[in-house]
Amino acid sequence: MKRPKNLEVATVLKEKKLLKSVLWEVRPKDWSENHYKEWKSILTGVEIKEVKADNPRKNLHNKVKVIRLSDNTIFDSIGDCKKKEGIHGILMRELLKEGIKYKKVI
Repeated sequence: MKRPKNLEVATVLKEKKLLKSVLWEVRPKDWSENHYKEWKSILTGVEIKEVKADNPRKNLHNKVKVIRLSDNTIFDSIGDCKKKEGIHGILMRELLKEGIKYKKVI
């Protein structure tokens, strides 16, 4: 993308009524990559959304597997074990701490 001129930036920002835009404060010759992304989104009308980091609870690689010691059944996660066994969350934590019925698989 070619660098816009100061007057061009000012007229577009006035037309779109973007009075609090960061582009007002920086000259186009000093723009960084983020400024160019914002300028492109203003011209096209498409908003830029930042990608957020994965939530560790929803990340499949961080799930703790649970094993039922009576028949060596392995559950994919603690939540999966609670749902399938019908156990309350507090009771499940206590059973995992005791390690008599269920254990965490590392």
